[in-house]
Amino acid sequence: MACSVNISKCCADKVAMQRTNLALHRSSSARKALKKCAGIDMQRKRHAGAFQDEATRRAFCALDLLASENLMDTIPVTPSRPVELPPLSPAFISADDAAYWAHRRIRHTVEWEYGGVVLQDKEGLFRATEPRHGEMPRFYFETVLSADKFGHPVAPKGFQVVAIYHSHQSVHEQMRSTGLSDSQVRLLLGSFTSSEMLFNIAMGESMPAHYLSGPDGSLIKYVASGNAVEQVLHDQLVKEWNGQSSLHYKFVHSFILDCAAAGELWVVVANDEWGGVRGRVTPTWEPGTAVTSKVEALPLCTRVYAQAEKAATVALDDKASAGPGSAALFSSVLKVMSPPGRYRQRNHGFF
Repeated sequence: MACSVNISKCCADKVAMQRTNLALHRSSSARKALKKCAGIDMQRKRHAGAFQDEATRRAFCALDLLASENLMDTIPVTPSRPVELPPLSPAFISADDAAYWAHRRIRHTVEWEYGGVVLQDKEGLFRATEPRHGEMPRFYFETVLSADKFGHPVAPKGFQVVAIYHSHQSVHEQMRSTGLSDSQVRLLLGSFTSSEMLFNIAMGESMPAHYLSGPDGSLIKYVASGNAVEQVLHDQLVKEWNGQSSLHYKFVHSFILDCAAAGELWVVVANDEWGGVRGRVTPTWEPGTAVTSKVEALPLCTRVYAQAEKAATVALDDKASAGPGSAALFSSVLKVMSPPGRYRQRNHGFF
C-alpha cells in the first residue's frame, strides 16, 4: 500500500521516529499510531517508483501495492492484542539455519505472503516460528507476535526477537505483464521492495535482520546498519513514497546495489539470478554472477542434536533421500561449545 505523507510539527525525537517509520506496512499498529500523533495525511496514491525503465517501474509499484488499500482504516491505535505463538522449530546454532528451516516450509502461492520470526533463547540457540499467513495478502509480524504501542515486537518470555522472515507471492504472470523478462521477474520477486526496505531500516534496533523467501528458491537477508549511508537510502525511499522522487534507478539491480551499500545484504540460498553462491552482496555485484569468490558463510546446518551419532545419521539419510546416482556428499559433525554436549551436521559439498 502506498501513501503520501505530511508530518506536522512535533518535538525532535518524535520527528526522527516518524521519519524512520513512514512506511511500516509490516508493523500496522505503528503506522496507525503515527497517523494519530503526527497528523500524517494518509491520502492513498500510487507512488511514482524511482526507476528510469518503465517496465521495472510498473512491476516494482505493482509488487508494493498488492496489499489492501483500505488497510489503514482497520488498524487499531492501541498495542495489538495478545497473539498465540505458533509452534517453534527445533533448535539451531544460527539464525540462518532457523530461517532456512522456515524457508523450506513456505508454500509460495498467488494468494498469500507467509512469514514468521526467528527467536533466540537463553542458551543462545535459535528457533523459527512455523510459517503463517494473516488475514491480508501481506504478512504482518503481528500475525505471530504482539506489538507494543510503538509497533515493535513483544518477545515471548525466555526469548529475544532477532529476525523476521516473510515470502513474496508467486505472481510471475502479473509481473511479466509489465514487460519484464522471466529472469528480471525472478530477480524482482526474490528482492526486497522499497516499503520492505523502509521497514528493515526502521525496525533495525528491535529486529536487526529480515529474511526474504523468494518464490523461485532464493533466500536473502538484510541486516540493518544504522549508518549514514543507510539514512540516505531511507530519505530517498521516503521521497519515492511521497511521489517526490527523481528517476534514481534504472533497473531493480540498481536498487539492490544501494541496499547492499546501506547495510549487509546476504544471499543465504542462491538461485541462478543470485549467482548460485552463498555470501554477502557487494556494491559491484551483477545479476547471475556469484556474489563472492571466497567462502564467507558456513554451509547451512541441521538442527542441534544431543548425540553426534544422530547428526551423522541425518546426513546419511539426506544422501539416501537423494536417490541412486546422485553426487557423493561429504559432511562434518560439529560440536556446539555453548551449551555443551550438542551436535550439528554440516554439509561441505558434493563431488
